[in-house]
Amino acid sequence: MKKILLFVNILICSSVFAQIDYENNAVQVKPNWELKKIYNYNFSDRNISINVNDTVMNVVNNSKKTVQVLDKNNFAYKLELINGKNTSNDPDDFYRDFINNSDGIKYQFTTNLSGEFLELLNINDIRKSFLKVTDELYDKKRKVKGYKENIVSLESMINSETYIPYVFEQEIQVLNFFNGYYLKLGEEYIGKTLQDNIFGFPISSSTTTFLQEIDKKDETFTIVSDQNLSKDDFEKLWEEMAYYMLNDKNLQLTQDQIKKEIKKYSETIELKVGYVSKYDKNAILLESDYKFIMNIGSKKTINHLNIKRDK
Repeated sequence: MKKILLFVNILICSSVFAQIDYENNAVQVKPNWELKKIYNYNFSDRNISINVNDTVMNVVNNSKKTVQVLDKNNFAYKLELINGKNTSNDPDDFYRDFINNSDGIKYQFTTNLSGEFLELLNINDIRKSFLKVTDELYDKKRKVKGYKENIVSLESMINSETYIPYVFEQEIQVLNFFNGYYLKLGEEYIGKTLQDNIFGFPISSSTTTFLQEIDKKDETFTIVSDQNLSKDDFEKLWEEMAYYMLNDKNLQLTQDQIKKEIKKYSETIELKVGYVSKYDKNAILLESDYKFIMNIGSKKTINHLNIKRDK
């Protein structure tokens, strides 16, 4: 495949044509959302932990969500994402109660006309809705041992500045990931990103994105993106985290012991992220599959989020 730097597509995607250009085997992911129309989606979020080849955790959260365009002007869309019914098999009773009772939460946000996320609008209303859920759970289960402590801890998170944007952006990122892209069959788009973190060791990654298919019969198209994080950068971050945890007075480890433990695990590190998204002829998401895979030591962690629109 011909390789082109990712930023080139930004220069081209302003071209005016239908979302699927059959003549040039190209697409632009600019959702043609209908005002006031409701789009129904099923979310399946699976978290798996594997120790060598034994699965030690397999938690699935299933939910129904709706997306609706509330308003539009010459510059932006105003949309609303509403949590529907949730079901979870999480072994943590408290967390499962919270997830299963969080239906009805409404997130209002804006995007530009290409569908790229701009701003979450109603953070205070969302916070009130979450706190209402915790209040109701406490009223029902105040006699359950440890429940009050769990409520207090969760409410502290909800009242923080970062919790609500984090919860929202995790899902909206997958919904809107390719919005704004212009892609052609037979071409790979290579990008570089840098992700900051609280430990001060930014992780660089290389992303390869390509248009996998244009289905003329169904009038759909599919995009794939693979992201590989720098092993060297990730090892530096892991070493900083591990050193911080191991350099604990209670553990009474020597500096040589700490370095040995860090090296032992650093050689096992791997982190990959992948997206596969399918769109209709209006560049509105039909299905998206997101996978996050991380290996440290003998433990592999997998987060698999599937989003599928109802027909």
